[in-house]
Amino acid sequence: MNSPTLSTHNVSLPLMLKQLHLASIKTHWQAMAQKAITEHWAPDQYLAELCHIELLAREDKRLQQYFKEAMLPVGKQLGGFDFSVLQGVTQAQVNQLIQQNG
Repeated sequence: MNSPTLSTHNVSLPLMLKQLHLASIKTHWQAMAQKAITEHWAPDQYLAELCHIELLAREDKRLQQYFKEAMLPVGKQLGGFDFSVLQGVTQAQVNQLIQQNG
């Protein structure tokens, strides 16, 4: 049995990445492959960079979805919130969480 050629991989890889729901890797794999070749990356470094891109994109998408679901009014900020109406949560606790989670 003949092994697939590089051009066969170039055709099938985007289809496989789409089926696996790896949209960011699908978008960036070719540019990252060229960078990996130019900079003499090890295969594991190339794969790690692609996975990092995918994870960042998913985190960003998840945060955008949370923000959309929260239906927060435009222009509202935490600085203007009246913490005196809450029981069991202080402004200091919220500020500490913000600092911990960046």
